Amino acid sequence: MPRKSSQIKPGVRKYGTKSNYTPEQLEEALSEIRSGAMSRVDASKHYKIPPVTLYYKLNDKHTKNIGRPVTFTAEEEQSFQNHLLLLSDVGLPLSMLDFRVIIRDYLNKNNRIVPQFRHNMPGYEWGTLFLERHPLLKEKLSHNIPKKRAQVNREQVKQFFNNFSKESEGVTPQNLYNMDESGFHDDPGKKKLLFRRDCKHPDVIKNSSKSCFTIVFCGNAAGELIPPFFIFKGVKLWSDWLYQAPESSRMAISKSGWMETTIFEDWLENQFIPFVKKDEGKKILMCDNLSAHISPKALRLCAENNIAFICLIPNSTHLLQPLDVGYFSAVKSAWRKVLNDYRQTCRGKKVLALPKSLFAQLIKRTLQNGNANSSENLRAGFKSCGLYPLSPATVLSKLPAYTSTVDISDTISESFVNYIENVRQSDLNTVTKGKKFQLPVVAGKSVSAEEVENYYKEREKTDKTKRGNEVETRQSKKRGRPMGSKNKNKKKPGDPTPSGEVWSTENESENNEVVDAVKHGEECDENELMSQNVGGYAEFVVEAMIHKPPSPEVAKGLYKMLDMGVNSSTPQEQEFEPPVITIPGDNIIGESEEQIQWEDKDLPIVEPISDLTPSEQNNSGRGLVKDAYCIFNNEGSMFLGQIRKLNLSTATVMVSAFQKFFLGGWKWPSKAEILKVKISDIVSIVKDHQITKKNGITYVEDDILLMEWGE
Repeated sequence: MPRKSSQIKPGVRKYGTKSNYTPEQLEEALSEIRSGAMSRVDASKHYKIPPVTLYYKLNDKHTKNIGRPVTFTAEEEQSFQNHLLLLSDVGLPLSMLDFRVIIRDYLNKNNRIVPQFRHNMPGYEWGTLFLERHPLLKEKLSHNIPKKRAQVNREQVKQFFNNFSKESEGVTPQNLYNMDESGFHDDPGKKKLLFRRDCKHPDVIKNSSKSCFTIVFCGNAAGELIPPFFIFKGVKLWSDWLYQAPESSRMAISKSGWMETTIFEDWLENQFIPFVKKDEGKKILMCDNLSAHISPKALRLCAENNIAFICLIPNSTHLLQPLDVGYFSAVKSAWRKVLNDYRQTCRGKKVLALPKSLFAQLIKRTLQNGNANSSENLRAGFKSCGLYPLSPATVLSKLPAYTSTVDISDTISESFVNYIENVRQSDLNTVTKGKKFQLPVVAGKSVSAEEVENYYKEREKTDKTKRGNEVETRQSKKRGRPMGSKNKNKKKPGDPTPSGEVWSTENESENNEVVDAVKHGEECDENELMSQNVGGYAEFVVEAMIHKPPSPEVAKGLYKMLDMGVNSSTPQEQEFEPPVITIPGDNIIGESEEQIQWEDKDLPIVEPISDLTPSEQNNSGRGLVKDAYCIFNNEGSMFLGQIRKLNLSTATVMVSAFQKFFLGGWKWPSKAEILKVKISDIVSIVKDHQITKKNGITYVEDDILLMEWGE
């Protein structure tokens, strides 16, 4: 189908110029002829309708529409229109492309083939002609609003006006105020200019910056505006910032350049209250629910001056904020024009950013240019928001609502429903709420200082309780150690035992029998005790040794199992006395390594056992001696440490733990962390050739362990 042209080319005959009539004019001419008021020739001249056309219409000939017949019936097209109106009312309008896709799906589902449609999909021209046949529909430029604003519903608006009607009863329009802050950017905006047709970069040489200035505006329903309040970004105030500013203007500073609690209290006490004192009666101040607007001091000032502080519905300023709806648009338009004129001056062409000393002057010129319509715009804003005169229906009519006509075909409805489910599903249900504290504010109802103070007290109690729980959790968990690994002590079958490993979990029942025998003071054969690995049960064995010293043979076997030696070459001739070292606590955290004093005399003097075989000596490693590097198990993960003290009476070892370096290797933490671990947790003794040091980082060969390292 050829694209419809809106212009007539030169030299082409113009059809219908002498008979350009509407269907209404045709019906009127036919009625005049049938009544006898006019003849067919006179009606043709008067209404500019060809006589033959009147003849055919009077004799019911050629009654069909001119041109090719439409693809769909009148009922189908009416159903299409109802669906599009329905989606528009509920806030899910379709684009022309989406509508054509739906029509294609409808035709395919009903097994209908339209030869004029390529791949059974209507063209752009068909959509344009469809809109001409249905004037209730029109393609417009859409405006985006956040999903949070789209979630404002009719129930919230009704509740707001119910509360507001009670608060505003008997309040005159001179005492009904709305306050809001707005940012003014140093950007004149875009403008249509004349360029060469093939110009790909239509640039204009004009300075601009990303600086922004904040102004607090406030006005009442009678159209009266309070002098502006400037908020500059800075640390110190300078007098020239208000040079030639609007009369009675004030200013403040903040680090961010935006509204803060102290600034709002300053504006309320020194700008708003002195201005409204001239009018008697109750005043209403409406603001958005910004946390900087709500403080006990501000609410106390409002209560002392008979001012009801009312917050709007969250994310509803486009519906209920009079300054946003009726005033700021005109002011911003005038501001861009003034700023553009300033940028054309010699000074404006030189400077890159707009000086703060000139901003107030330009705002004064902006307000003067729009002063003629400012009062009217402000009153129109209150009226459009339904605040004065009070009209909830004005706002409710702007919210999405279903149309009353839902007489639509089932098959067509299914096509539209499938589109909504596939393309627009859950558009408004994906909004995630931020983790913010919600102040005790009800939209449309005044707020008291006592309510806010009680809220902050309860919040402080909650915060203290939460912080206490967090401290207890941190104290119960060892600092800098992981909670554990899912692959706890897992080994593959057939893997070799790591060198220096001192415990095993094979044949646990047999181990238990040996431990019970030793614990009850029964005599055990040395070979029988040596055949068991007591690394996992050293605590019970040592406890039995404390109550009843074992025989020299048993003592020798225990030393062999712990990879330790004895000073005397004939241990049978010497009585076993286990060394006892006093340990102040489970762990010592926070002391530097220089502050920790180690006493060598409290440590057992360990030498290699001379009667061990060479293979046993290789497997035993260096043994549990002071300053020996070891691998220990902590909550299922492996860590590198250095042995500091040993206590055989409790079968524990004091280990100075390394910290895992994020680039690989290990390093000492800023504060030494001494851990008390069991002898059974010492997995391996690291030999000297397995450790390398470089730039304060200690590197260990990874092949000595078959488990996960800790972080």
